[in-house]
Amino acid sequence: MIYLYIFFLIVITIIIFEIVWITYHGLISKKKAKETKIFSRDIPHAMSKILIVGDSVILGVGATHLDESLAGKIATVYPESSITTVGINGSKTKDLLSLIDKPSDVAKWNTIIIFSGGMDIIHFVRSVTYANNLSNAFIYAKEIAHTVIYISPPNIGLAPIFPFPISHLYSLYSRKLRTVAKRITEKYHVTHVDLFREQENDHFKARPDLYSSDLSHPNSAGYEVWFKHFKEVIEEKKI
Repeated sequence: MIYLYIFFLIVITIIIFEIVWITYHGLISKKKAKETKIFSRDIPHAMSKILIVGDSVILGVGATHLDESLAGKIATVYPESSITTVGINGSKTKDLLSLIDKPSDVAKWNTIIIFSGGMDIIHFVRSVTYANNLSNAFIYAKEIAHTVIYISPPNIGLAPIFPFPISHLYSLYSRKLRTVAKRITEKYHVTHVDLFREQENDHFKARPDLYSSDLSHPNSAGYEVWFKHFKEVIEEKKI
């Protein structure tokens, strides 16, 4: 009987440690989000206008400078375009419709770039709900933009903030929602930038130094890795 008590004590200790670990780094993430400056670029009379929407990643949480954020790096692909970045820290795909603004004039956005879904994975949002949210966002975005690009989440379970066994569950769910994202982007002819990588092929797993101090968001070097994935897809599609 004593061995059973010891076993439960060990399990409870591990659970408490993991809760404290995740909570502590979650607070660091919130602090970083408050300090983050959002990248936008207004070019008067620009021929091209781009809207970038999403969660804390698109806001650039973890980057040292705003032009080192994913939005800032994406702007280098479109050097003559005005860039408007809109996001909410901790948002899910259900929030996308409220983030996708209509252009201020009769002209459409040239491009709308969407990064969302990480919080859907973390909160285990039902895959059918995720699919419906993406569908609604894509339908609306395609009405007001010539081109729509969706950047789907990486393998969330590989982030150092999540210890085993929750890390394994998040990897499984990341893989599941990735399949949904591929199906919905194909259905609506949306360009898909897939950041998911299995553990053996993931740059971040091999290099933990690509994470910021909150152990969940990339740092500037990490955003550069994701930007390369984005650029490869865009060059291949010739957008």
